[in-house]
Amino acid sequence: MNSVPEKQAVTLDGVDYHFENLSDVAKSQLKNIQFSDEQISQLQNELAISNTARNGYIRALTNELGDQVGN
Repeated sequence: MNSVPEKQAVTLDGVDYHFENLSDVAKSQLKNIQFSDEQISQLQNELAISNTARNGYIRALTNELGDQVGN
């Protein structure tokens, strides 16, 4: 979410608030939440990539150590 359309409602704790009726402070906090959500998504993607790489390294190490058994 890059921006909230002016006619959109925001639901918080089961209560709908129209974006155009929010104070500037509330709009700013909403943008902070959106930024945080984007950062969390990015970090989750990076974690998935790192886990995939880690699993590949484990397989490579297992293969390497398997080749050395009995040497």
